Amino acid sequence: MNIGFDMDGVLRRLDLSLFKFRDAINNKEAHEALEMHIRRETEPLFNPMMFALPSDDIYCITNCSSENSAERKKKWLNHFYGGRIEIVPVYAAQGKWGNEYVDEVAKNKLEKCHEYEIEIYIDDDPAIIRRMRELHNDELKDFAKSEGIHLMPYVKFLKYGAWLEEVY
Repeated sequence: MNIGFDMDGVLRRLDLSLFKFRDAINNKEAHEALEMHIRRETEPLFNPMMFALPSDDIYCITNCSSENSAERKKKWLNHFYGGRIEIVPVYAAQGKWGNEYVDEVAKNKLEKCHEYEIEIYIDDDPAIIRRMRELHNDELKDFAKSEGIHLMPYVKFLKYGAWLEEVY
């Protein structure tokens, strides 16, 4: 089985609102201090091995702002999960917010779910989960209609975490 997880808010505890504060700060030293605080305070939140057999493949499909960001996330994953989880970075919606952000991130994460044949994907953002379900179901309906078959979806998208409201 192939299982996918989001990183921030699922595999690691991270208050994403701190990034909004970081980006709003014009003072370089304060910006760097907040960035250091954000990185230092990240800790494992969820144990994905509780879902997996030893033969299952586990993926972390996470939006990254840069190659440097992806490398930092990979090092973090390897440190806390011992190389058991393969990182699959997505580079989407940089500098965007609201529906533009959700649509682009959901589309890119869905493409990775299909590419890696993910059967279960877990994210903490309800808007991204909702949009991934919509896009996935639309794709399946179009395919089934063109082939004249009834097709059951193979990916299940689950929301995990305290983020309850879509804030977009």
